[in-house]
Amino acid sequence: MLVIDTKYKPAPRMPERGDVNQVVVYGVRYSTDLIMLLHAGRPDRRAHAEHCGDIGGFSLYNGMIDLDAASIEDEERDFIKAIRSLIK
Repeated sequence: MLVIDTKYKPAPRMPERGDVNQVVVYGVRYSTDLIMLLHAGRPDRRAHAEHCGDIGGFSLYNGMIDLDAASIEDEERDFIKAIRSLIK
């Protein structure tokens, strides 16, 4: 299982400490080791899912989806593909 916490701010290379703390709590609550902060934007054509590191027993990811993409359908499809590769 993957827990995703949506953040309506630009995707940083390294998430802010408060955001990480919040999604770790969700990971504990829902008993999963995969956690993600999802950002509504994907700068510089970065990947849809970037591994930011591990904290405790959790693997932390930045998720990104470009809501201004020329083809939102393609953007969504690629995002789903990235998520599926994480939860295989």
